[in-house]
Amino acid sequence: MWISISKPYIPDLGFPAIAYGTHQAPLDLRILLYSGGAAAERHKVANLIENGFLGPPLLERLELVEKLHDMLTSDLVKGLSPITIINRVYWLRIFYGWCDSQNIQITLATVENSYLLWVESLIHRSRVINDIKEMTAYRHAKGVDHMISKALGLSLGLLRKTRLSAPNKRKRILGTQADKQNLEDLFKFGSLLSDIISALTVDTIKGPLPIEIHIRNGDKLQEWCQQIPLENLKTLREGSRGSQRKSEVKQILSSRAAWEADTSLRTRYPLVNLRIEAELLTFISQTSINLSQAFKLERGNFRYQTDGDEVKVFRVFKGRRSGEADFRIFKEYRTFFKSYLNWVDDLFPKDEKRLFPFVYRAKIPSYIKAPHFSAIVSRCNRLGVRYFKSAALRKTRINWMLRRSQDLDLTAEIAQHTQETLIRVYEEPHHQIAASEISRFHRLTDPSISPPGPGVCIDDRRMPEVIKNMPPGAPLPDCISPAGCLFCDFHRDIEDADYIWSLASYRYCKTLELRRASGSDNIENIHPAEVLIQRITSKLQYFEAINTTFARWVQEASYRIREGHFHPAFDGFIQLMEQRV
Repeated sequence: MWISISKPYIPDLGFPAIAYGTHQAPLDLRILLYSGGAAAERHKVANLIENGFLGPPLLERLELVEKLHDMLTSDLVKGLSPITIINRVYWLRIFYGWCDSQNIQITLATVENSYLLWVESLIHRSRVINDIKEMTAYRHAKGVDHMISKALGLSLGLLRKTRLSAPNKRKRILGTQADKQNLEDLFKFGSLLSDIISALTVDTIKGPLPIEIHIRNGDKLQEWCQQIPLENLKTLREGSRGSQRKSEVKQILSSRAAWEADTSLRTRYPLVNLRIEAELLTFISQTSINLSQAFKLERGNFRYQTDGDEVKVFRVFKGRRSGEADFRIFKEYRTFFKSYLNWVDDLFPKDEKRLFPFVYRAKIPSYIKAPHFSAIVSRCNRLGVRYFKSAALRKTRINWMLRRSQDLDLTAEIAQHTQETLIRVYEEPHHQIAASEISRFHRLTDPSISPPGPGVCIDDRRMPEVIKNMPPGAPLPDCISPAGCLFCDFHRDIEDADYIWSLASYRYCKTLELRRASGSDNIENIHPAEVLIQRITSKLQYFEAINTTFARWVQEASYRIREGHFHPAFDGFIQLMEQRV
């Protein structure tokens, strides 16, 4: 009697709608059905399953995995980015991989408890072991919670049942030095991109090796197009040349000569990709287009329309004008962009549709996968230049436009974001903007007018009020006499060296007045000038006690009075009074 043993039926759990690269392993949730499958390398796990190294599938997991697959497929059909789907599958692999390592069951009935235990492990790793950041732990937990809750129809989700919460994202306020340093580093990075673009012309790329790129600060890059410099070849060194047969040395030199003689994209693609990376980063910094959109742009005929300080770039189809602009660029960048288009036309055939046609020798990635700018990163490391990611370039341009225009609507439109996203994600607090906004607020809510005396007045009604504890004999404020201002409730001092100098000059002026009045017969009542002098002296003593800076201002004002150098507001009065005293 024969017994037929068949393999259990497992439905298709892949994602054929996603475009993959030539050497990229397709996504397949089937790996989640095998213990150890989630933690295995993606390009090896299929062979491990076929050869039985991971054991039989755990069919008790199938129902949950099918629901997750249906949910992800539905999102993909609705238009969710394939990159997002890839990231979500990555989070699922982390979750399932941890469950496999801890021998924890993960089925439709136990997934909630398994998730809670996993989140506790993330909390332990982020707060105790410190091998991952709190934000990383939160993103992983939130991503898996979103998928499980959506697949199972949970309204509140599982993350709210855990102790994990989103870490505070406090925006760093850029001070004067920090902002200056950031801009200096950015200018150095931009200069490096510009030097690479200027150096790698078509003639230079097809020229003899090595190709030298001279940087404006005096450094230079030597490019060998993946060839090792002759002085670094062990087989051609003085010590080993005697042990090498002449035929082998001749063969090495012949191969190198053939490689250098071939100036096609097959051998010179590293230089081509280097310039394209520099051009793409420059393009993003000038247009604020997302990297995910920019690297997918296609070649075409473009026309340009000036709009203020910017230029609208339109795509022309069959000689007709298109409706909306593809993107905006600065006027100064127009020449560089046209030069790049001519460079692409000279190097690539007309059937190449990509605006940024990266050349791949072997492994061709998916068209949805953005470049990593590895060539630019390596050159930055070699020269000690800080590397700025495309997102940082966009953020810098958006903040620059926001500070310059002070128009949130316009900046959000150019950046292709809502105002809420612009403020929440891109805007960075800046001390100069904050200072101007605070100053503007005080101008609107605490308006000041020029009073007759030193300082400022905050009463635009011209209705003075005396201060509390008005000393006897003090002049009453009337918005006419400078002396009365110092006893008005609407008078405000100014934290400024010039104001302190004016107070000291005014006190000296009143001292002359008091000296002139001392010869009179009326000595029973206190002279108003004496009360005013006491008022000014108390103000100067208050300023002197604040800190060393104010004390230095008070001392400097005192020196000027001794030297006969008075404030312009009182200099004329003092000279007249000195002649009469």
